[in-house]
Amino acid sequence: MSFMKKPQKNADKAQKLLDEYKEKFSLFEEYTKSVHFILENLLEKNFIQFQVVQSRTKEPLKFRKKLSKKEYLLKKKLVEMPDLSGCRVIFYLEDFIEPFARILYNEFEVVDDEQKTGAGEYNARHITIKLKENRLSLSEYSRFRDLRCEIQLTTVLYHAWAGLQHDIIYKPNEPLLEFDKPAFDYIGSYFKEIMETHLKEASRDFSFIFHEFKNIQRGQILIDPSVITAYSRSSSNNDMHHFLKLLNGYLVKYLHKLPKGYKLIDALEVALDSAKKNPVVDQETVYGKLAGITYLDIAHDVLDIVGALRYYDIPNKLSLIIKLSAQKELRPKCEEALRQMAVYNIEMVKKYGFYAQKAVFDYVTTQKPEYLFENLDVILALIKPIASLECEDWSMDNPLEVTFRRGCLPPSASLQNLRSRYFELTKSLLALAKTDVVSKKLLNAMFALADLPHFEQISEEINELLCSDITKINDYLVGYYDSAPNVTKMEIQRFTNRLKRLNFRDKIVNLCKLEEKLEKDTNFATFKIFYGSDIDFYPDFDFRKAEAFRKQKVNEFMQQIQEENFEEWLSFLKEVGKDYTSDKIGSYQYFIMLLRELAENKPNLALGLLDVEALLPFLSHILGGLLNSSELEQIRGLLTEYSKDEAKQLATVQALLSKRVFDECLFEELYPNLSNSKETTVLLTLLDTIVGNYSSHKDHKDKASDIINKFTAMGFFSWSAVYFLSTDFWKEFTDDGIKAILGNLKYSINIGYEEESMLSPICEKKPKAIVNFFHERVMLSKSKKFTQPLPFEFHVIKDNLSKNGQEILPEIIKWFSEQDSFVDWYAAKFIHNVFPSFAPSLERFLLDLVRKHTKKNLRIVLHILKRYDGQPFLHKVVKEIIKGYPLDEKLKNNIYYILSEVRALIGGEWGYRDALKQKMEETKDWLTDANAEIREFAGEYHKYLEKRIAHEEDRVKKESTFRKRDFDLSRK
Repeated sequence: MSFMKKPQKNADKAQKLLDEYKEKFSLFEEYTKSVHFILENLLEKNFIQFQVVQSRTKEPLKFRKKLSKKEYLLKKKLVEMPDLSGCRVIFYLEDFIEPFARILYNEFEVVDDEQKTGAGEYNARHITIKLKENRLSLSEYSRFRDLRCEIQLTTVLYHAWAGLQHDIIYKPNEPLLEFDKPAFDYIGSYFKEIMETHLKEASRDFSFIFHEFKNIQRGQILIDPSVITAYSRSSSNNDMHHFLKLLNGYLVKYLHKLPKGYKLIDALEVALDSAKKNPVVDQETVYGKLAGITYLDIAHDVLDIVGALRYYDIPNKLSLIIKLSAQKELRPKCEEALRQMAVYNIEMVKKYGFYAQKAVFDYVTTQKPEYLFENLDVILALIKPIASLECEDWSMDNPLEVTFRRGCLPPSASLQNLRSRYFELTKSLLALAKTDVVSKKLLNAMFALADLPHFEQISEEINELLCSDITKINDYLVGYYDSAPNVTKMEIQRFTNRLKRLNFRDKIVNLCKLEEKLEKDTNFATFKIFYGSDIDFYPDFDFRKAEAFRKQKVNEFMQQIQEENFEEWLSFLKEVGKDYTSDKIGSYQYFIMLLRELAENKPNLALGLLDVEALLPFLSHILGGLLNSSELEQIRGLLTEYSKDEAKQLATVQALLSKRVFDECLFEELYPNLSNSKETTVLLTLLDTIVGNYSSHKDHKDKASDIINKFTAMGFFSWSAVYFLSTDFWKEFTDDGIKAILGNLKYSINIGYEEESMLSPICEKKPKAIVNFFHERVMLSKSKKFTQPLPFEFHVIKDNLSKNGQEILPEIIKWFSEQDSFVDWYAAKFIHNVFPSFAPSLERFLLDLVRKHTKKNLRIVLHILKRYDGQPFLHKVVKEIIKGYPLDEKLKNNIYYILSEVRALIGGEWGYRDALKQKMEETKDWLTDANAEIREFAGEYHKYLEKRIAHEEDRVKKESTFRKRDFDLSRK
């Protein structure tokens, strides 16, 4: 009996809906016409090319048939029916669909958006809309409230296919179908083949044609000199930046279209001058305000352009790049642009010989020496590639493969002449060099002519060319050697050591003369004991042998230094120390060793070194040796005086740190003066002393806290490496000490490994304090104090925090109460950092939140789940959400995003598609879940994934077509 009631009940519902529709049919017709009118206006207003807009209102008879076939519609209200009113916009190209879809989103309330694509179905985008309140407030539209219209967006090609397919396959003549069913089946499959093999490919080809046509149009506009000149004088850096980015993409292709007399480099210089004067104005974007474009941003844009135009207007381009290199922020990019200009390119050498390299030399050799020395580093970056015998290039023989080639330049008279010019240039500059540092740089530039190509087989002709160049260098060095300072002779020694390892060294004439000079130079033999690395000491790189020998010689020399020869040694020590720079400290390790041992064993002599200007960089090492000497009492008074002298405080505290046995009394005596220093390096070394000697003296934690607080007041936050001097020091820190550490590190630009190590013992004692610490950093980041409040991942504190999950998770959840998307994002990231693999404690916590069935909890859980890349361990929590909350479209889309997110490294052209297929596989068992809601959701989710997979396949095929056509075009 109940079985009979259901059909009758459904029939009654269907009739009721149908009657209502017949009554309101004219209203739906008017609504359809109104939407049709709006669509045509929007297309014309936005200059979007289209063929036609069609519309129809579903006839009551067809509506009846649809209700009989699709029972689920009986549960809907009439105004909820998706396609009673329908419009179709037919475009010439697929490229116009997405821009118009964005317009629809702005103009209407979008109820549904579905991409229908596939080999056997009508390819179109279906967007269901309702009128927005701004239109409904008008009298002519007010009666259409809640009515829906399905707008289909498709192309001429797909529409033609659909028309034929509908008439022949979808609604065939039944007797005809029965007459020859195999033929009809063949026609149906052939329709699918035409769609996939021909129509979609043709659509992609049309898109490529349109894309190239637009490129030509845009290129014609951008390359116009009047346009370039106008933008170079723009009063808006934001506009100028956008233009230069576009221009860079077209210049290489259309550079030849510029008038011959037009000076592009001059226009770029004008742009730089304008950018320097323009104010920096924040940029308004859909994501909010972004920082405005600065002069440095424009300078990077200009360097991108001149770097791409490798061989254009070389003299003016060189002048511009060298000028920009004066700014340290631009120096690396400038040097790379200069290097690329002079690097040998295989195809360029074949077609044009050494045009670019000759142009570089012509520019450099016409400049005044003062200019060359003022810009020496970038000049050397420019010319050094010319000394190489290697060339490289890349090419594409088909759209799927890139071939990189490397080779050795073929020997020729032109190449030999080029290398001779290089040698003469470096030689002439060496003759003018006024400092040892400059001489070293120029010698190394000259020695680049002796670099062997990185190939196993080198032709005899190349060997001869190398021998010829090395012989010239060697002959020059024989004459240069006698007037060279010791620090420069060290470079010569390295050069001869390198030559000794070459197989063809016997062919080099006069090499023995240079080697003989080096061997007989006793002054240099002593100098090289104290300067340079062990690895360069012997030709065979035996650094252990070098270390043993040099230590032995240091000890011997220390014994030799006596009162009667002290002045002679002092003169030598000054020579060694005069060219010291902090970045070369590794080259002075044996010199430092001598000074320390001399001070420790012969303190009376070492006292005579304290005020020698050339040795001031080594003062801390001399004082350190004196502190360990027999003259300690005399030194104590000296150190007390030095601790009051700002210029000598650092050396004083460094000496204190280096004392083998910590002197508590001396430390207490010096601390008041040193702790009042305004130099962070002094205070940092003082902190190093406290921490490093913690094992024997444990009473200075308050002093450490005071120093850290001073760092905070001074705005200094990069001190955490001191942690590793004694890890035990921080474990027993007082509350005041913890407050000082957290108060300082919360301002640190980054929380790296050292900072985490500092926070780790605090995690064990006060995990909540660490949560609050990171919350404060997030809020500081929001106010633009720095950009990275959280590290990418935790390395040290993760375990200590995760084992206290019950305590810290409620604290982190409080962040979300601020209803701030910025803070919400970091709250979720913080949880992910603590629980990167979704621990059971986190799962239990989230399940408890979900089961409370509040909107706030749901929002929090969704934020957190989005951090986990859709991994299967999320499924239990997701299922609980599906069972516990009404699944509206917004929630469904959120869950789709959570489950289908793929952030792991994806390889291959089809990697993303395959990853989506894997997502389907991971939720396959949901389709047979015991819970009906899970089953229903899974069915819809799989349809969603199928559409994304189809879209991804279409995207990859389109990109492939573009690559192929672009490759074909480039070969024309």
